[in-house]
Amino acid sequence: MRAALTPFYDAASGTIAWVMVDPGTRRAALVDGVLGWTGGRIDPAPAAALAEFVRTSGLTVDWVLETHIHADHVAGGRWLQQAVGGRLGTGEGVSEVQRALAGRAAKPAGGSATGFDALFADGQRLALGGLEIEVLSVPGHTAGCVAYRIGDDLLVGDTLFMPDAGTARCDFPTGCAHRMWRSARRLLELAPLTRLHHCHDYGQDGARPPAFVSTAAEQRAHNIHVRDGLDEEAYVALRQARDAHLAPPVLLDAAIRANLYGGVTR
Repeated sequence: MRAALTPFYDAASGTIAWVMVDPGTRRAALVDGVLGWTGGRIDPAPAAALAEFVRTSGLTVDWVLETHIHADHVAGGRWLQQAVGGRLGTGEGVSEVQRALAGRAAKPAGGSATGFDALFADGQRLALGGLEIEVLSVPGHTAGCVAYRIGDDLLVGDTLFMPDAGTARCDFPTGCAHRMWRSARRLLELAPLTRLHHCHDYGQDGARPPAFVSTAAEQRAHNIHVRDGLDEEAYVALRQARDAHLAPPVLLDAAIRANLYGGVTR
């Protein structure tokens, strides 16, 4: 049985949060939830939409998952956990990110040292009702980035964007263009019809509407940064030159403070 995946788009940050459901048991995982941030204050509306969907759909939340420590929006994971339950998890590489950024955020009192309930190793499998989520380590954007695979569906986080947008920047602390190339190519070597569910899209500056899904075959044929025929050294040179001219995300400081140790509470 295939998982049911429902996207929730936050236009302010260009983020797509996902609800993954095992239709047979109604068990769910929430991925990359978002909290709004206006004038230094939390706006719960984007995360509240996911929580309302969970309630009205009669779902039981087993997992609240992050693909990485986000630098451009306030993560809604901890807020969602308190609203609808589930264990809060991310990749074990988050510890490297936390060490690199330790001076920019305070550890919460009590709880785990990392702020998360579970840290996942590459290849680890998580039960979701009668289905199984496989965790794939995909460092590059940060050292802690992971993708979540469930059957022929793959939630790629910030590793791969839609083909016309390429890949995510690699100039944040613990980021590495060489690691990004290898991670992206790892995902593209999955079965050609694997459906890639993206967690960021901006509509290419209005050239098209925001888009949420591609396939491995489409990415291998058309991704402007990592398609077949390009090599690692060319990618690294392109990525580094592009990153040198990118401005820091507007919410960088607020996002790191809020997200580094698992996110803010309700």
